[in-house]
Amino acid sequence: MRYFILVACILMSVNLSAQQEDILIRFDTAAAGFTESLPLGNGRLGAMVYGGTRRERIALNEISLWSGGPQDADNDSARFYLKPIQDLLLAGNNREAQALLQKHFVSKGVGSGYGSGAKEKYGCYQALGDLFIDWRDSLLPVSGYERVLNIETAIATTTYTRNGATIKEELFTDFVNDIIWMKLSSSRKGGLNFRLSMYRAENARVTAKDNRLLMVGQLPAGKDAGMRFAAIGVPAVRDGNIKQEGNELVVENASECWIRISAATNFDNETGLLSAQDPMELAARYLSGRQSVEMGSQAIGNVYNRAIENSTVFYQNLFNRNRWRMLEGIRDKPRNGSENGSENGRENGRENGRENRKENGIENGIENRKENVTVNGKENGKESRTESKKVSGRFEGLNKITTQERLVRYAGGGSDIQLPVLYYNFGRYLLISSSRPGLLPANLQGLWATEYQTPWNGDYHLNINIQMNYWLAETTNLGELAEPLHRFTAGLVENGQKTARAYYGAEGWVAHVISNPWKYTSPGEGAEWGSTLTGGAWLCEHIWEHWRFNRDTAFLRKYYPVLKGAARFLQGILIKEPKNGWLVTAPSNSPENTYILSDGFRGQTAMGPTMDMQISRELFNSCIKASKILAVDSAWRSELKALVPRLAPNQVGAKGDLNEWLEDYADAEPRHRHVSHLYGLHPYDEITPWGTPALAVAARQTLLQRGDDGTGWSKAWKISFWARLGDGDHAAALVRGLLKPTKGLGIEMSGGGGTYANLFCAHPPFQIDGNFGAVAGIAEMLLQSHDTEEIIRFLPALPKEADWANGSIKGLKARGGFEVDMDWREGKLVRGEVRKAIGNREKRESGERASSSGVGKYEGENGWGGGKEAIGNREKKKSGERAVSSGEGSAGGEGSTGGVGGAGVGASVGVGGRAGGGKGTLCRMILPGGMKIVDEKGKLVAGAEKGAREVGFIVKNGKKYRII
Repeated sequence: MRYFILVACILMSVNLSAQQEDILIRFDTAAAGFTESLPLGNGRLGAMVYGGTRRERIALNEISLWSGGPQDADNDSARFYLKPIQDLLLAGNNREAQALLQKHFVSKGVGSGYGSGAKEKYGCYQALGDLFIDWRDSLLPVSGYERVLNIETAIATTTYTRNGATIKEELFTDFVNDIIWMKLSSSRKGGLNFRLSMYRAENARVTAKDNRLLMVGQLPAGKDAGMRFAAIGVPAVRDGNIKQEGNELVVENASECWIRISAATNFDNETGLLSAQDPMELAARYLSGRQSVEMGSQAIGNVYNRAIENSTVFYQNLFNRNRWRMLEGIRDKPRNGSENGSENGRENGRENGRENRKENGIENGIENRKENVTVNGKENGKESRTESKKVSGRFEGLNKITTQERLVRYAGGGSDIQLPVLYYNFGRYLLISSSRPGLLPANLQGLWATEYQTPWNGDYHLNINIQMNYWLAETTNLGELAEPLHRFTAGLVENGQKTARAYYGAEGWVAHVISNPWKYTSPGEGAEWGSTLTGGAWLCEHIWEHWRFNRDTAFLRKYYPVLKGAARFLQGILIKEPKNGWLVTAPSNSPENTYILSDGFRGQTAMGPTMDMQISRELFNSCIKASKILAVDSAWRSELKALVPRLAPNQVGAKGDLNEWLEDYADAEPRHRHVSHLYGLHPYDEITPWGTPALAVAARQTLLQRGDDGTGWSKAWKISFWARLGDGDHAAALVRGLLKPTKGLGIEMSGGGGTYANLFCAHPPFQIDGNFGAVAGIAEMLLQSHDTEEIIRFLPALPKEADWANGSIKGLKARGGFEVDMDWREGKLVRGEVRKAIGNREKRESGERASSSGVGKYEGENGWGGGKEAIGNREKKKSGERAVSSGEGSAGGEGSTGGVGGAGVGASVGVGGRAGGGKGTLCRMILPGGMKIVDEKGKLVAGAEKGAREVGFIVKNGKKYRII
């Protein structure tokens, strides 16, 4: 008996160790720079943990901290040059058209400041500052160093031993109380002795008063005074004492120390303008109602324990909705009814492919980033390698080696089944940590930065980047976290209407390539990149996709005017090109790319680039469907229906690829990072292997010509492309390529994409969209629900390699308002579950968020959940619209159950319309052969005994349907 208990304990230990591999980011040295620090965030506040044993640095962020302010950047006379530019394009004179465009279709003034707008009116996202801890006994050696971010609990922990005492540092950003907490403890009584300070190199002043650190500052808005901000640091101790020395606090002989950090700006999220409110009063308000600075150690300890428990519960209610598990050594099919995600024991480590740790760093690893700020004569954020050597040590077992070592192993071809899962979990963690309903959207940095001039201003790029930030929101069950993007899009309308009139003399609204919290909609300062005119229309895709995933009619009604305004703009600027009589946008370009004409001219300006036409079709069709759902604008709907078939269609070029421009121009950079003309493959869905096979072949050829290299976000996008084409092996190769350890910190526009030691995605430099885009791509590999009939496919692009063979995932979202769980063994689906998604998640007690003001709870948008009406079988397709699904993988009309599809691309579910009023929703599913659907009582709903077949059934609200 004792033997069996011992074996059981060993197996449990192995399993728990394996589970850590997909939720822990590990270091065994202090961070030498930003890309080795550990990110924490609650959607408003951010912190980066460096873990220094001599000088600890906590880099601080507040998501609304921007320099700059509202500006009128529109060139009001530009519209007078629109027709001359269009006439030149119609005549084939692109050279002169571009010259005229460059003069007039640019911003008034310096626009974004050429990507360096910190001191311009455009502004820049900036770091809030730093909290420093200078240890008194820092010259003594340390051992047993470990720094870990647990992305299952959103807590960062640093531990090490010095002079016989174990020091532990614990940080989290409080999702409930909206402050940052830090706890320091020593195993020896009175073992904490350090100086505490705050620092910002410019535009701020730091003082110490009443045992608090206070920072106040104001950023510039061009030549004007801009945003005001404040931060407070409040320590409390058990044992020992706190005293003030100058602008610092000194902690002596404490056994435990708790530090609360609060921050605020005077940015008003309701108006998008600056308020008269005092940021220091607001920052203090976040701390008020909790305990005062004089409370005893037992009181502060109790408050801390409650805070960490409540914050973790809140976070996990978001994070745990969707969990992916990859299983090792599994060969047997799980029993019917087994718990989703159950795992057999995993190996505690594999010798194959293991790299030996080197004391001085990892060969071909990540070069540590150095910050360009000095503080009191010391390099800020740079821990010496002497110290790193002292605290480094080789951990035994895969669950103990550092994340950096795992990246190196994986890039070298080693097996690490859990590393993609860790990256997936980390991406979802980052979105939860950087996007909060009621606040600003996640920017190019998410919300983490240490610079006062962030790369590309840390702004909102509308030609791929901000959209990629939110691709994962719907599919991975975080749909309410896209609210900041929806609201931001609606906030662009007013300025976008002015810009539409100024440049195009058009109705509706437009936004071009770049934007900021001040709702910038003008073109950029350079027309070669800044005149792309579909940025706002692309943002509208997220509004429509939110409807498709949630079927919330109240949400659609609220945002329908935004969709309509963007469509009216595109409708108003279309012209007829002379060769085929198609309607096209003009003037425009394909984002940041260049073509070559036969005379050698290299240009960007063109008529009807492919992406423009795809976005136009998508938006017009969305408005057609939305107006029908809402029973409004029937006359305008008829206009759009007549317009769509006249739009320039997708075309296949001489090389077999999809044309990027209206003409089959030569590419100036054949392996360019943007693949904008495949927008119709992803995120739009007018190109599919089953519905438009010829276009799918052309899309594949396009990707082969573009290659797999590129920036981090470019590689991430290509994961989704290959997944949509059903090529899981190529998608997996891109996942592995994206996880290549990277040391570059300067701007690289091609070939540099990869992953830093802390799993931040490298453009380079750090840009968070690649983290988010990769998660979206992996979700596409495991489940799809796009196309006209919203067909769900289980495992449509599962790689053949052994590392992906066995796994489970729960809580993926599918269009039509469904949640899906599934288990697979040896690459085949063995179990699944489909249920109607729960609506109004943001109103659940466990999921309530603090409002942007820090007072009360965020209530979210009305009616997020299942709507009363869904889209059934679409209208018959006309030229230019998506082809009717037919043949392999097709689904029948509304309520039909005929046909067999999905062979080679996975089992599929077709979403029909709302059925039975509020009783349920119609699904069509292609069952794999030998499987069946049963309800909660085990009653047979449908079966596929003789092979894959299509079935239809009603998913009743609140009921679960198992596929076994």
